[in-house]
Amino acid sequence: MGAAIAAYAVYGVTGEAIWAAIGHSAAYLNLFNLLPIWQLDGGRGFEALNRLHRAVVAISLGACWALTREGLLGLIGVVAVYRAFFSGAPRRGDATVLARFVLLVTVFSAMLLLGQLR
Repeated sequence: MGAAIAAYAVYGVTGEAIWAAIGHSAAYLNLFNLLPIWQLDGGRGFEALNRLHRAVVAISLGACWALTREGLLGLIGVVAVYRAFFSGAPRRGDATVLARFVLLVTVFSAMLLLGQLR
């Protein structure tokens, strides 16, 4: 996330489009890594979330998708809904992981939205 923010900051200072493209690409790759499957970080994060937390993540993904219309957010949201309601989840969830997950989704979505607006 730091590299994507730094690239967007350099773009803001220099106006060089390559930096915006680097920031957008970094945000997209990091967002892809949040897919709640298999060996990706999103899958590992979801292991610490209970059903309610997973539903909150799915709702935040839906809201971000509604703002950006970014297909990757829709895909992650569909997988999050599946993991929330159709796969096993611990009884107790980790609220810190939930907050970080929602923060990352929100920040990366904002970066993708910036890329769409430029």
